[in-house]
Amino acid sequence: MARSRYVLPLLLVAPLCSAQAQAVPVRAPGGTLTGLVQDSASGRPVGYALVVLGSPATRVFASEGGRFTLSGLVSGRTSIRIQQIGYRAETLALEVDARAEAATGAPGLLVRLTRQVLVLPEIIVEGDVCAGGRERSGFVEDGLLGEVYQNAERLLTLQVDYPFEETYQEATTRFDSDAALMGGRIDTGRYDSRRILRYERGHVTVREGPLRVESALYFQPSDLARTEFRRTHCFWFAGNDSVDGTTAYRFEFAPLKEVKSIDWAGSLLIDSASMVLVRSEAHLVNLSRKNSSFLSASCTLAYRQVVPTLVTPSQARCVSRHEGKPLFTTVARWVLINFRFLGRTPSGADPPLDAPP
Repeated sequence: MARSRYVLPLLLVAPLCSAQAQAVPVRAPGGTLTGLVQDSASGRPVGYALVVLGSPATRVFASEGGRFTLSGLVSGRTSIRIQQIGYRAETLALEVDARAEAATGAPGLLVRLTRQVLVLPEIIVEGDVCAGGRERSGFVEDGLLGEVYQNAERLLTLQVDYPFEETYQEATTRFDSDAALMGGRIDTGRYDSRRILRYERGHVTVREGPLRVESALYFQPSDLARTEFRRTHCFWFAGNDSVDGTTAYRFEFAPLKEVKSIDWAGSLLIDSASMVLVRSEAHLVNLSRKNSSFLSASCTLAYRQVVPTLVTPSQARCVSRHEGKPLFTTVARWVLINFRFLGRTPSGADPPLDAPP
């Protein structure tokens, strides 16, 4: 983890569910729009809903009490999308009046979300490369597959728009081909979410430093919300599973068959009750001795909620085999020991928030 993306070292030990035909007129005095997200059945606030305005998108999370504020609006027509795990996303066309005066006691924009009715899709058995007509059919924004996409988009928003710092205890050991210990190290690493490297096709492994040491940039679940990853991978439901005795749904992904460069295939598991991401697993594919010194590499990450429905990795275990004289294997483990927001938080508070596990 030499960067703010999980790194395998070589040598170091929503559909438009409620789109309106008519734009909804809204007041945004001084360019500021306020709103409230509620459950359509109970009327209770939907905390930490993701609110996405216009294009290019402005993203904010609603507070624990379901309230949100969007600034910098101008008069005219735009659209807003509100989503939360377990609910059907709502997309509204808005006619914004930024010159209006604030109305006393006005609640702003009220959005009611309806609980998602989920039906288990067909179980698909694939391999490490996508084939057939399902190559791009997995990325939908409703149903059970859409829940995974929403997890990814929320992770990306958290990383970019609500920057945070994580501190991990790191332990890396190295073994020869006979499993004899060759060395190791224990360290503490601190990482800024704003420096997480995004997925780029053909740049999953990098060589750095005077010795040109090769490292693999670990797959991030937030990559699923990025266009580059979505257009180079397919994604499918792979059935029920369990994590620490909790029932979970497994979803798998793999690069398209035309992707010949080194890439990631793997799986994501979401809790079947909360629909929140609990584990990710990924391994390198398309490896050969011509294009990499990696013979194999895999990582498993477990996640915990830092605020309700928003997660961060709590621990990781990565194992990689490398070409060399002799051949060797590295086993790296990370455990989260501290998490803190660097500025604003999803709860709406401005000061940094420490949240040790």
